Amino acid sequence: MNKLQIFGTKLGNTLSKNSPAILTTAAVGGLIGTAILAVKATPKAMSLLEFEDDRYDYLEGSPRFEQITDAFTKKEIIQICYEPYLPAIAMGVVTIVCIIGANTVNNRRNAALASLYSVADTSLREYRHKVRQKFGDAKATDVRDEIEQDRINKNPPNKEQIVYTGQGDVLCKDSYSGRYFMNNIEHIRRTENDLNKDLWGEDFIALNDYYSRVGLDLLENGEEIGWSLATGMIEFTFSSLLHDGKPVLVINYDIEPYNQA
Repeated sequence: MNKLQIFGTKLGNTLSKNSPAILTTAAVGGLIGTAILAVKATPKAMSLLEFEDDRYDYLEGSPRFEQITDAFTKKEIIQICYEPYLPAIAMGVVTIVCIIGANTVNNRRNAALASLYSVADTSLREYRHKVRQKFGDAKATDVRDEIEQDRINKNPPNKEQIVYTGQGDVLCKDSYSGRYFMNNIEHIRRTENDLNKDLWGEDFIALNDYYSRVGLDLLENGEEIGWSLATGMIEFTFSSLLHDGKPVLVINYDIEPYNQA
């Protein structure tokens, strides 16, 4: 493969990777260009109307600007004035195509990500089940706690990270989002029970519903992720770990929230 082919391949990959951003930028430029072209076309269109008005002598006396639109029907105005607006119309069509294209690419990528997430989530569930089946609940819990301890060591809590919810004085860590916050185990267990009661009536509980009840900020995609009756009731498990000799209550999900989309 020569240098030109290599360059072409790299350029193609770059354009494909950044196509939503490129199409969105083109659409913004198209909207601006359409407006500019439409403004520039208007004086030309008015001149055509005046010319046709003089030629056919539709108006009595000298033609006036405010009388022009009364001299012709809407269909006639379009037939007379469409030509100056053709560039603006073409630019508008290109803009619409860019918008649709960017949306189509994003939808395809989101669908692919959702599919990958579903596969990864299923594999993780199967792996956890097999670990518990082969080594028992106690050893599976030990492995999970060791992983969480490693995460705490790599990303230790600091004052800037900790969310003070006003619902307790125990340092907690949410295993899903990795956030540290102050709460207490009794309040979290009550929240778990309340969520399960709601689950029977609503069939789906969003992760953001849980976060709002324990005083954490909502996640951007937290309305699509959650629990349903099909996957089982919500069940939190707790790990008491340490950081600098101080306890950290890690909140785990026995059934991980899933993306309902």
